[in-house]
Amino acid sequence: MIIAGVDEAGYGPVLGPLVVGTCAFEVPDDTCLWKQLKKVVSKNRTKTARKLHINDSKLVYSTAWGLKELERSVLSIASCLHEFPSDLDGFLNCVCSHAIPELAEHRWYGSHDGERFPLEHESVGVEHAAVRQRHAR
Repeated sequence: MIIAGVDEAGYGPVLGPLVVGTCAFEVPDDTCLWKQLKKVVSKNRTKTARKLHINDSKLVYSTAWGLKELERSVLSIASCLHEFPSDLDGFLNCVCSHAIPELAEHRWYGSHDGERFPLEHESVGVEHAAVRQRHAR
């Protein structure tokens, strides 16, 4: 069985960056990824934040919470497959290295003085969540 998903986030190509993400997993027919990963992920925000909040980006991001949960989830999962990136360029190289030459044409992907990465988290917290994910496999 192949489980596939797609999500988009952003304002679109006219107003600013648009990100479209896809993923696909080939799993045995009787596999439920939610059950298999229940110790480390949740479809809902948890009070303790021990689990990653995985859901549609419009449900994970909120104006009250900001980017914090969305950033933690995305970077933690990406860090399961790659070394934790130290900056935006490193992250883009992990997830879309083939698109880097094209990204240089769009100013919002350029580095800016004083730019933080991650924006709302300390790297160690995201790396810790990634370690928990890797051990949950």
